Amino acid sequence: MDSPASNTECQARIEELSRSNDDLTNLLDSTDVAMVLLDAELCVRTFTRKATDIISLTATDTGRPIKHLTTTLIDTDLANFSSLVLRDLTAYEAQVQSIDDQCFFMRIRPGCTVANVTDGVLITFQDITEHKRVEAALRDSEIRSRTLLEGSPVCNKIISLDSRLLYMSAAGIKQLGIPDNQAYYGRPYPPDFYSDAVRAPLVDHLDRALAGEISSVECPLHDTEGREVWYHTTFVPACDDEGRIEYVIATSVNITERKLAEEQLRHTQKMEAIGQLASGVAHEFNNILVGILGNPELLLAESGDDVPERFQGPLRDIKRSGWRAADLTKQLLSFARKKSPAVSLFDVNRVVTDNTKILQQIAGGSVTLKTLLAPDPSLCAPTKLTLNGP
Repeated sequence: MDSPASNTECQARIEELSRSNDDLTNLLDSTDVAMVLLDAELCVRTFTRKATDIISLTATDTGRPIKHLTTTLIDTDLANFSSLVLRDLTAYEAQVQSIDDQCFFMRIRPGCTVANVTDGVLITFQDITEHKRVEAALRDSEIRSRTLLEGSPVCNKIISLDSRLLYMSAAGIKQLGIPDNQAYYGRPYPPDFYSDAVRAPLVDHLDRALAGEISSVECPLHDTEGREVWYHTTFVPACDDEGRIEYVIATSVNITERKLAEEQLRHTQKMEAIGQLASGVAHEFNNILVGILGNPELLLAESGDDVPERFQGPLRDIKRSGWRAADLTKQLLSFARKKSPAVSLFDVNRVVTDNTKILQQIAGGSVTLKTLLAPDPSLCAPTKLTLNGP
């Protein structure tokens, strides 16, 4: 017959086991993880409330083989996987999906007793639906961003806080003729094939961005073959949610064609200004030529007794020079009005002969001027000859 002390001790143990059982039941009921414990015969021993969302379990299913129960999982044989785990004593892990588009991380591992004896398996399901959704959204966002970056005609770069190139888009690789952009990753920005004159403003504006300022600069770069390419580059600091700068994004727009157009516009404006000046000079010069051409004409029209013979030759020379000046004035007006001058062929020997006397007078008596004329008449455009002549 048991003593009162033994009865009291047994009652205490029963109460302790009851409390442990209650605590375990409360713990299993409160967890958000779906768990099913199977015995060595792969029959249900216990399960959590969350498990009923995946497996058709009720309180009366304790002791039923897992293979007799239906699940919402797609192409997942729990009985087969559990049998393999019991045989190999190795945990099995996989991502599984249910018919209602929920995703779970399933883990099946051997269940051991206190004596480290395997007497079943424990199946757990961790709901990773939201994680997979976020992962898919991030993946789609990355694909869109990369597609935009790689397909854009703008050269985009990512530069670290220690001024090292981390990324360059396809536009920059193509425009600068870089054969292998990976060779420049991790190296200081700007790349070493930029000239010092170009590096200085880029470094200055990069430093401003690293200090938190959005900064832009226009400068000519040179590709790997030395050809000039103009870029408008904007440096933007990329910050985290707390405002700390993580890296700098540099966006470079190729403005080479714009620069060429601006240069062409400046040249056109310059030529228009020169044309206006030439037009004014030509009109003023025409007024002067009236006297230069008119007076020799009047003197030569007089009788031979009124004008000595020695003056008649110089007067004719003045007249011819005046007409050549008039031709030059016409060319200036044609240039100012953007008209193509009339061009005809002219005898070079005749032009040289007509200018010999004037050149001799300009040279003075100490210089003897000799001409060597072509045996056959040489023809050329008189406008060019007049412009380059005396």
